[in-house]
Amino acid sequence: MKIYRMNTERFMNRVAESRGDVYLRLADGSLCDLKHDRLASALFRTMEMPEEGIELTFTEAKDVSCILQYITEAAG
Repeated sequence: MKIYRMNTERFMNRVAESRGDVYLRLADGSLCDLKHDRLASALFRTMEMPEEGIELTFTEAKDVSCILQYITEAAG
């Protein structure tokens, strides 16, 4: 899933509530665990959204719908 805009604090609250893990794909292709890696979470909260957006991977399929709901609410 690719995201281009977000309220980082609200998004990270959704990540914390997720059932599975939520990974951010970094520029070098590696994955960063946004749910359990405190340093990664802190850095993510301060980063500016790249123009090309961010790519997320979920280990629990039900978490995708939760994030989609967040995106829908944020856009409205």
